[in-house]
Amino acid sequence: MKKILLLATLAFSTLSFGQQLGEFTSLELKNTNDIISYIDFKGMNNQTEDFVGRLDYIDGTGFSFKRWNVDGNLMSIQDNGRVGIGTSNPDEKLTVKGKIHAEEIIVDLAVPADYVFQKYFTG
Repeated sequence: MKKILLLATLAFSTLSFGQQLGEFTSLELKNTNDIISYIDFKGMNNQTEDFVGRLDYIDGTGFSFKRWNVDGNLMSIQDNGRVGIGTSNPDEKLTVKGKIHAEEIIVDLAVPADYVFQKYFTG
């Protein structure tokens, strides 16, 4: 295994790593208008290139994770900390579109009221 160390400012449209003979896995960084917009993870099997997955930068609002044979986003993480699974538009800290299977769920109802922080509260 050889290591490559890059110490430079790169103005690239594609930076690819991977073996070109036989089966391989590669990592590609693509850019659009001087912004790295996504990282692709690719593989090759039987001389046919397969797109495996993508980490996608979403217009300054966060990241999404995609898979080649699945429509839409698998998961998105927005810059406000919201996480969406099965959706690219989470409306809470965690938004899940689909069924959830869990061994245990803990719901904490002992959270103090947030109205005490309102300016009209005098108590």
